Amino acid sequence: MPKSLKLNVLIGFSIFSFSLFAQPVVEKYPTGSIKSEGILDENRKQGEWVFYYPSGTKSATVHYSVGQLDGLAMYYYPGETIMAKETWEGGLLTDSAFYYHENGQLEKKGVYEDGLYKGQWVFMNDRGVLIRKGTYENGLPNHNWVSYYDDGTIWQEGAYTDGLENGLWRFYRKDGSLEYEGHYENGARVGEWFLVNKRGKRKLVVFEEGN
Repeated sequence: MPKSLKLNVLIGFSIFSFSLFAQPVVEKYPTGSIKSEGILDENRKQGEWVFYYPSGTKSATVHYSVGQLDGLAMYYYPGETIMAKETWEGGLLTDSAFYYHENGQLEKKGVYEDGLYKGQWVFMNDRGVLIRKGTYENGLPNHNWVSYYDDGTIWQEGAYTDGLENGLWRFYRKDGSLEYEGHYENGARVGEWFLVNKRGKRKLVVFEEGN
């Protein structure tokens, strides 16, 4: 048999084999409305799958490869506005991701690596005001972080090391004036902490153990 003919036979057999085991599937809620639909290949999800709320509106469109999430995933609120946009690879979150409030305002955005937060992430309230920003390493807060009140004025700032507060931290009133400051070590308050009045006068604060 000529090589080209053998190759065509093999390709044809491969396509036939895939078609034999790949089956379209529709899963339903007890009420009978569609819950999800997509392709099962040897009992593993493959390609695009669409998921629905019991009301019938779409809740997500995701992609699978050999049973694992792989590729773009879009999630929706019941009102059909976008809830989230993620990228998956081999069952793990990767690359840029975006999450939204139900009114369409951005809630948070950042990057994943091997399923963990990485680099800078920013967090917004439902009015589009920045309320927190900082950096992750290996999925944990690290380096400098700043949090804000809902109106955007600074609330607190300090640094983390592997998810624990370390170094000098400052806390502010809603008018932007400094209220407290002191140091952390591995998540615990250490040394002297001060309450600062609106005239800038500092008063030593003694915290009860465990507070």
